Amino acid sequence: AGSAPNLLYARSTRIPRTIQSVQNLLLGLYPEDHRPSDINGRQATIVIHSLEKTSDPMTGINEKRCPKIKDVILKADKDLQIPSNYTQLLDRLSPEVGTSTNQNEGLAGSKSNLIDRWVHLGDIATCHMAHRIAMPLNLSSHDLTNVQKYNGWIWGHRLVSNKALNGLAIGDFIKDVVQVFADTVSGVSVPGISGPKMAVFSGHDSTLFPLLTALGGFDGSWPPYASRVQIELLRVVNEGGDTADYRVQLIYNGREASLCGHSSGAPVRYEEFVTHLNQFIVADMAAACAVDA
Repeated sequence: AGSAPNLLYARSTRIPRTIQSVQNLLLGLYPEDHRPSDINGRQATIVIHSLEKTSDPMTGINEKRCPKIKDVILKADKDLQIPSNYTQLLDRLSPEVGTSTNQNEGLAGSKSNLIDRWVHLGDIATCHMAHRIAMPLNLSSHDLTNVQKYNGWIWGHRLVSNKALNGLAIGDFIKDVVQVFADTVSGVSVPGISGPKMAVFSGHDSTLFPLLTALGGFDGSWPPYASRVQIELLRVVNEGGDTADYRVQLIYNGREASLCGHSSGAPVRYEEFVTHLNQFIVADMAAACAVDA
């Protein structure tokens, strides 16, 4: 921000609530009366970048952005055995939530398709409960807990062992994250180049879930309300104070988490981190997301 605009990179999906979230975070970190001014006395501003919703990879699991996702999910679910405690819940709620078609006008008057109708229900009900508003469909808090457990179970099944689907869901965003890290490392290593010291991304639970499964930090549960993921770049210095190496550490909701298959909190070599994430980057997303005519 200000005289060093490249030291902070901020980005949000183009949704009012996610923009407000990152605004509030940045106002706390950089209060307006503490920001530097330029030589003309103008106060520094912080730019929040965004992309069109239809093409933004931060929307995560989204068949509108990537139509192929639906076919891959149907294939992954073909022989799926859903535990009885979940089938009872889904059978009870399905008539009111609506059918899994693109024409569904069920829950809250929204189109809830195959991919997101249970995620959509969990999202709306969680927001209602957080604001002490009566939950939709007369859901109890116990129902909501089980809906979110089901969302964690089903999407864990779909993504953890399916790199192709995980790549379609979040690969382009991972490419952006890897680039931010590369720019930061270059900014530290190469004189005259200023890479961001901090990058802030404001998205959704459907952003965090495939990101966590790709990172290897998925804990088996759907991300709770107001979750956050911190991917920290650590600079290792030698006795002379020069950079000797880099490590990466994952923090999820304030706790050290597993990264790239290592134990929770263990710093991972930067090169291993990049190699691991490159598995999920799709070379030609437009071609990969196209459906057969």
